[in-house]
Amino acid sequence: MEQAVDRIEAFLIANKERFDIKSVYSRYDSVSAQSLLQLTPKDEARVRAKDVMQWIADEMPEILIGEPSFQFDQQGPGKGFSLQLSGDSTERLYDLSFEVSRQLAAIPGLEGVHSEARSGDEQVQIVVDRDRAAQLNLTSEMVAATVAAAMRGDRLRELRTAEREVTMRLLFRATDRQAIEDLASLPLTLPDGSTVGLGTVATFRVEPGDRAIERINRLTSVVVAGNLAAGTTLDEVKKVIEPLMKGFPLPPGYTWKFGRGAEQSDETVQTMMINIALAFVMIYLVMAALFESTLLPVSILSSILFAIVGVFWFLFATVTPLTFMAMIGILILMGVVVNNGIVLVAHIAQLRATGMERTAAIIQAGRDRLRPILMTTLTTLLAMLPLAIGDAQVGGGSNGGPAYYPMARAIIGGLGFSTIVSLLIVPSMYVWLDNAARWTRNVGNRTDRSTAAATGTDPSSRQPAR
Repeated sequence: MEQAVDRIEAFLIANKERFDIKSVYSRYDSVSAQSLLQLTPKDEARVRAKDVMQWIADEMPEILIGEPSFQFDQQGPGKGFSLQLSGDSTERLYDLSFEVSRQLAAIPGLEGVHSEARSGDEQVQIVVDRDRAAQLNLTSEMVAATVAAAMRGDRLRELRTAEREVTMRLLFRATDRQAIEDLASLPLTLPDGSTVGLGTVATFRVEPGDRAIERINRLTSVVVAGNLAAGTTLDEVKKVIEPLMKGFPLPPGYTWKFGRGAEQSDETVQTMMINIALAFVMIYLVMAALFESTLLPVSILSSILFAIVGVFWFLFATVTPLTFMAMIGILILMGVVVNNGIVLVAHIAQLRATGMERTAAIIQAGRDRLRPILMTTLTTLLAMLPLAIGDAQVGGGSNGGPAYYPMARAIIGGLGFSTIVSLLIVPSMYVWLDNAARWTRNVGNRTDRSTAAATGTDPSSRQPAR
């Protein structure tokens, strides 16, 4: 493993300038190795990270002990993909994970798909011939103690000097414990003082050790992970993988599900939907109290629905994924859009209170509020433009969190479309709801007259309701 890492590091350092690499840091054990490449910041980079990955994959020296895969070290949800396989047998899950990763690697939008299953270290097993050992008056415990002393050493008493105490350990030299042949020649001291080699009373075999058992939610599991390609969302990948995994022949008792990244994405969507619903209700309650009506606020709330339609159209036109930040943009948009409707409907109510006829009040309010509404919309759109065309991320830097541009584009698309449509739709909804309210009052008045005629009371003596 160390030799393979040295070869890869030498290749990366030799191409450091070409690949825009600032530093290379590697860590490895007997099972896996990782090399962390710190690239030049995005605003100073001469080549894209995607091109660097492709060049390394094409030109990297061949190593026989494994295949390279790439993973972005970034923050924030939704940066990667994972799939969880669960079952009883770790060995069976190990084989299934490699077959699943092989099939998922062919899916467009997924890069660096790999199984996180790890095989156990190779171990030298010493099998003692008990009959032969008994003939030499040896026990398995005596053999094990000798092997342990040779491999790990025996702790001796500290050596005390004038300055400090030195820990002493007695063990074989490293050159004498490198091969099975060295182990076979390990001397065993017999009770009569003579010695024999370990190979006289034992046989040796090299076998892989037990694999690590990983449990997720108390289920024996193996994770298949990968990276999302640029411009690909987790939802798009899930739509392709779900039918593929439903047709995958899993043995009885074995299951699969999307990993933590997908679960967090679903939880985030559910949370945002609840927040949007709560915002909708709170806006309605505030406007119902403002207008002292339960019907008229609906005309203003209709502008929110058209704003959401504008969001999806604009995201589709700009090939922008509906991410968590885009949903935050919708939440912000709800508070901005209703302002235009409130300004318009409130002015209509003021004009009608002065005695102006309804149609004339709507036309006059549209003329009076057109300029303020357009000014508010244009200033908001211009303020969002730098974020919409830029690549700024939460936290900043090339390894920051999610990008801001989906949020800005959601606000731009929703506010622009809603402003144009609301100038026509909100007055129309106002007229329709006002007619509905008037019809409701007329029905109530007829009911009151019928009741008064039946009881012999004069309904005109009652105070009119306001």
